[in-house]
Amino acid sequence: MMCKTFIIYLNHNPYCIIEMNQYQRQTTHVLCDTLDLQWNVSFRFFIFDINKDIIICSIYNRSKYTKDCLLGSIKIPLRLLIRQQDSVSIYSLGTNHIYEMSIVNLTMRTFYLEHSSNNSQISIKYIIHLNE
Repeated sequence: MMCKTFIIYLNHNPYCIIEMNQYQRQTTHVLCDTLDLQWNVSFRFFIFDINKDIIICSIYNRSKYTKDCLLGSIKIPLRLLIRQQDSVSIYSLGTNHIYEMSIVNLTMRTFYLEHSSNNSQISIKYIIHLNE
């Protein structure tokens, strides 16, 4: 996953938490002292209902002295990610910060949907650009 943001903070230590449903959660590593956000990680999630499952990508700023700050989050229905070709979608970044008005440009590319013994799994690569 690749993310870019231009939100100004004293310390720039971002990380992402990616969740599907309330039972599956993965976290990227923290990028220290940077606004050039780029994670090259892979996560796998089990699909329970492709028409109802939602992926939530929450971006935080890690802080040594206070609670980590939620920069914003995106909720993406899984059914929108199951496409045969690349797609570009525009989402508003959900945030509680008055001074941050951000737009999310989301480029998604689906690689494959595979079946496991119990459920289906999906492997998706998507790129997120956050702009102030």
